[in-house]
Order: sequence, then C-alpha cells, then structure tokens
Amino acid sequence: MLIEGTIVGFILGKIRGGRLENLRFLHVRLWSLIVLSLVMQIVLIFSKEVSLFMKYDTYIHGFSLVLLGIVLVMNVDKKGFWAILIGVILNLIIILMNATKQPAVLSGLNFRIAIPSTYPLTRELTIGDIFVSLGMILFMQGEMLRSRFGQRPTTMIEFQYKGKQ
Repeated sequence: MLIEGTIVGFILGKIRGGRLENLRFLHVRLWSLIVLSLVMQIVLIFSKEVSLFMKYDTYIHGFSLVLLGIVLVMNVDKKGFWAILIGVILNLIIILMNATKQPAVLSGLNFRIAIPSTYPLTRELTIGDIFVSLGMILFMQGEMLRSRFGQRPTTMIEFQYKGKQ
C-alpha cells in the first residue's frame, strides 16, 4: 500500500496547490536504510523458490521492518512519519506473533481486509497497511505544500567538513 499512498498523496498535493519540485529539497536521515529495507523485501518477493530465503523469510521481513522503523524514529519530525511508524510497528507485531507460532494475543491487529483479485498489487490489507498509506498521503502532501523560501536542493548526502571558519 506504499505505492498507492504515495500516488494519492501526490494527487492530493497537486490538487491543493503543492509543487512537485519541492521534493528536491527533501532530506531524510538514514535514507540508505530505506533502500536496504526495500531491497530485502523485493528479494523476498522474487525468490520464493530459494530454500534459504523460504526458511528465514519471516525473520528477513521482520528485520527489514526494524530497519525501516529506525529510519522513521530518526525522522519522526516529518509530517506523516508518525503514522507510518505506527503501521510498521503493527505489522512487525503481527509478523513476530506469527513467527513464534504463539496464539494471537492481539488478534484485533491481525484483522485483514480482502481486496478483489482484479486489483494487480496486494490481495490483503492490514490495519498497519492502512496507517502506512495514511502516513504516505500526509507526507507527500506535507512536502509538496511546504514553503521552500531560501532553501537549496539537497542530494541526500551531507558532508560534515566545513573548512576554516
């Protein structure tokens, strides 16, 4: 639901008068962990036949969510990241409960909404996914509507060396 939340946030941001070029000024601390987390999840999606990944897929997916949670905690000041963090935590709780094969103590978190098979992406939606989508909508709108007066575009890499003062 990350893709859908991003698209809806983009559309609502444009409708509300936001500017796409504001995303050039985006700065996310520890952004490389987001990339690593997404790569881990993509590898799990496309390697269903590899026995090593099948054996540890729950742990790899959980670890990728932990990495994502670290990034979200470090950037909780950004609009919408708190909602994404709640969604990631809810999904991580469900993954950990299922991995340990314990009875679902928090069975309300494991509530799933079935999506028709005509929809090309996901087939089930959890409460955590709804929070992640809501957070992405808020984040995209917030960044597109933010005033950028006097700011320079960022390359997401900052150098700490400032030279002689």
